[in-house]
Amino acid sequence: MKRSGNPSRKFNIIYFGDHWDEYLRRRQQIAARLSKFEGVDKVIYVELPLTMFSFLKFLMRRSLPKVAKSWRRVLNNGLMSKDDGVWILTPVTLLPHIPVKVIAEINRFIDYWLQLLILRFYIRKMDIRDSILWISQPFAGEFIGKLGEKKICYDRTEDFAYKHGCTSVTQGLVRKNDSDIIKKADFVFVQTREMLEMITPQNKNVYLIPNAVDVSLYSKTITDKSDMLGIPRPIMTYCGNINSRINFEILEYVAAKHPEWSLVIIGHIAPGLKNLSLLKSFSNVYFLGVKPYCDLPSYLKKADVCLMPHEIDRFTESQSPLKLFDYLAAGKAIVSTQIAGVRGYEDIVRIGSTKEEFVSLIEDSLLNDLETAVERRKAIANENTWDKRVEDICTILQSH
Repeated sequence: MKRSGNPSRKFNIIYFGDHWDEYLRRRQQIAARLSKFEGVDKVIYVELPLTMFSFLKFLMRRSLPKVAKSWRRVLNNGLMSKDDGVWILTPVTLLPHIPVKVIAEINRFIDYWLQLLILRFYIRKMDIRDSILWISQPFAGEFIGKLGEKKICYDRTEDFAYKHGCTSVTQGLVRKNDSDIIKKADFVFVQTREMLEMITPQNKNVYLIPNAVDVSLYSKTITDKSDMLGIPRPIMTYCGNINSRINFEILEYVAAKHPEWSLVIIGHIAPGLKNLSLLKSFSNVYFLGVKPYCDLPSYLKKADVCLMPHEIDRFTESQSPLKLFDYLAAGKAIVSTQIAGVRGYEDIVRIGSTKEEFVSLIEDSLLNDLETAVERRKAIANENTWDKRVEDICTILQSH
């Protein structure tokens, strides 16, 4: 059933996101719920383009799981398919990104025209009119004004130009696209108050839309997972991507200071990460890999304390961690560094600035976590659901 909206003002959404997979990040959560609102006719979710080079890696079974899933979808259903009410469009381009300026410019020119031709073909085929161009990746800014959209929404999920690992060529292009989109957008969504204050002088229609959680998953029967069996308690759990935003020194200190604790790490490990060798050497550290989002409650069930040991920099200041709300929905004690996403939650999140403070706060969590605190966390999660976030979003869309 469609959610209540204003049926007299139907609109379509052309939603530029990342890969559509079972990990259900912010973009997928929002797109799926937007498709169920009465004021929305169709949501066309445009995945990141696949390259022919990635197809070769797929054939050799060396591609990332999310890329492999996209290729299987394309091979089975073509470039357009439907899932959970959302039309998923997967553009295919020729060449991978190469961080050399001249080559990157040629690649970008070819990729742009290939994607534009594919997009226009399917937009005409599906008779998409009165659309909102929804941008959540800065490279999609190149399509502004090319797809017949009526409005432009920029879901600025992070400060893209400061993403760790960006080359100078990529960073310059991202910074330019990001600035252009902010100026052209009819409305901009950000995740933290810090970003709200920073972007508001550039665009008068900026709205705070933090991340949220699908609480329905945590009300279902939760089963034990086989790869958690035999891991001794107490268990400290980190869920999320393992990349350069993680403060590995803190995790190493936790593992070394308390060898009787188990440190369980769930998530994708970024390719080429150089900081993991020491952490992997500890016998009380368990890397369980990537898990589907629907299985996360089962893994959090066994956690005694949940961790958010993020570095503090311009990039993390722009983010609202998804894991915060999952930890809250599971009712777990949380220890975090002083990142923007936890400000305002100091009464329920223990926040440390040093590795020594971090360990001390975990010790305190193990000794002094009350049932009233568990219920308080779950109540806050119930106030921060994706359904409520998208209701706020639709109210904003209709007001424009």
